Amino acid sequence: MTTVGETILLVDDMPANLEMLIQELIKNNYRVLIAETGKFALECVRYAPVDIILLDVILSDMDGFEICRQFKANPALQNVPVLFISALD
Repeated sequence: MTTVGETILLVDDMPANLEMLIQELIKNNYRVLIAETGKFALECVRYAPVDIILLDVILSDMDGFEICRQFKANPALQNVPVLFISALD
């Protein structure tokens, strides 16, 4: 029996990036929540606890650094690690 591991919030607006990351994370038994916009990511963490956040630096609606500031302003998320991801060179 395989158990599901930690919950990761994946925030990215590029379908190709999402597909690749989701496949790898699920293959390694992580539970994956997906947000394609910064606004949805901020809503998502209000209702679903996460263990780690993978956050794109550039999203269509918000800057990743601003989203991170808002995450860290939330006492429930202050100790949740945020890893920035980017497809930029």
